[in-house]
Amino acid sequence: MEDLKQKIISVLKEKGSELSTAEIMQLVSKEYKTLKAESKYNEARQLHRKILYHLNMLVKENILRLEKYGANGQKFFIINVGEGEELCEISPSKYKKRLIGDEPLLPAMPIEGYEQQGIVMKYEPSTWIDRLNSVIVRCELIRDQAELDILIKKLFPVVNDCICLENFESILNKKDSLSFLKKLNKDCIDYGKRISMIVHVSGLQRDSFEKILAEMSKPEVSHLEFIYSFSSTEDKEFAGKIISAYAKNKRTIYIKNEERDKSPWFIGRAGVYNFDEDEWLNGKKPLVIGCSQNSIIVDVRKFYENYGFNIVKFTELLMNISKSFLSVNPIQRKKLRHYFDANIHSNSPNENEFLELSRNYIRFWNFGLLQPDIEPEKVLDIMEKARKKVDEFSATEDRIFNSCGMPIRFKVVLSPASKRSDEGLSPAKYRKIEVQGLDELKSQKTANEIRKIKKVSALFDGGNPINFHRVGNMDSKELVSEISFILNNYKLRFFSYDFEN
Repeated sequence: MEDLKQKIISVLKEKGSELSTAEIMQLVSKEYKTLKAESKYNEARQLHRKILYHLNMLVKENILRLEKYGANGQKFFIINVGEGEELCEISPSKYKKRLIGDEPLLPAMPIEGYEQQGIVMKYEPSTWIDRLNSVIVRCELIRDQAELDILIKKLFPVVNDCICLENFESILNKKDSLSFLKKLNKDCIDYGKRISMIVHVSGLQRDSFEKILAEMSKPEVSHLEFIYSFSSTEDKEFAGKIISAYAKNKRTIYIKNEERDKSPWFIGRAGVYNFDEDEWLNGKKPLVIGCSQNSIIVDVRKFYENYGFNIVKFTELLMNISKSFLSVNPIQRKKLRHYFDANIHSNSPNENEFLELSRNYIRFWNFGLLQPDIEPEKVLDIMEKARKKVDEFSATEDRIFNSCGMPIRFKVVLSPASKRSDEGLSPAKYRKIEVQGLDELKSQKTANEIRKIKKVSALFDGGNPINFHRVGNMDSKELVSEISFILNNYKLRFFSYDFEN
């Protein structure tokens, strides 16, 4: 059941005139009528009192007006707006009146001081409340490339970073895929978007994909990113051809470990996106799934410079960011639902809602894990304590929404930020994990660095990819051996191999 306060507002808006208490009872809750019909009078009285309570509170808040009394003392209520005014929701069950034609009122956010210091940045602030960061499309449910092209064009207006095409091998295996991909890259450049395409290597038609690979691994294909889902039993020769194409063109290849995580991982301009694996595997999913609503980037280096290793202050910052997410969450979801219902699809009764798995991202830049002048233990300590507070806050607010019957999910996760997420970020301060061959991957030094990153990855529930920078001479067989070693021994869920050097 929807939140009663919201439902009362909704039925009075729809009516456009006054309604009696009895009419409001019937329209707001079908359950009320059912309970009376089934002689469940105690439950009916409790629901009656709850609705009366919200009516009285809305009158006190000057949102409703008691218009008149009818027969037998029956009260009639109306929305309390004047000529040229309308009511808008600014946060969960909180409303304000504004002049018609004004921009929607946004609540003040407790991060504005940090924004002025350059510590905090909203990702794409101009469309922060109107769009999602990222969505995922289940390509196995798409009939052909023409249908996918139409869907992507409908998604561009409501995505400010990345669209992920999952199980994209089902599209690649169709005819004339190369022409489709070239058009897709051009569209992304024109609209300023990125598309990640997850391909399960075992499902590819190899002869046709090798032609596609030669073109799609070129540097000029800048807005399309293939994510290769590998298993440890992959055909070594075919895997070598894929990896060699990226090495030849000095591109970064992104690899998902199919045996370690069944949920999608993909790359946008803001950073990596993923899902909670248990949530992903639970329930029937719709064609389009919201992944991330908002991202706020924290330049941790600038925080250190202003406040030092102050755990209390850092926790306060993350809590303020979480409260900012909370204040815009319902407004954003309402806008997006209207657009999706009108343009994309409506869920069938047995499917999850398209925003069921969506999360808000706090993204860290220069957080100091592999910086020479910062102790990793301090980084872990400050992040772990702050993360616990954020998790507690998210869980509490999510329970409040559920207990009120509001169809709103609230979840905040942590993840690293990409350098390209904002031009105002401080210069990068971290050591690269450089690899010259298999022996270096097997070394204790590399193992120790990966162990440190995996500790932070446990805190980064929004995903934390490990980036390897390959240097020196390269042979396709050696590269396959290196990546196989990583898959089998380090058991990473998602990582990249950068061949730019």
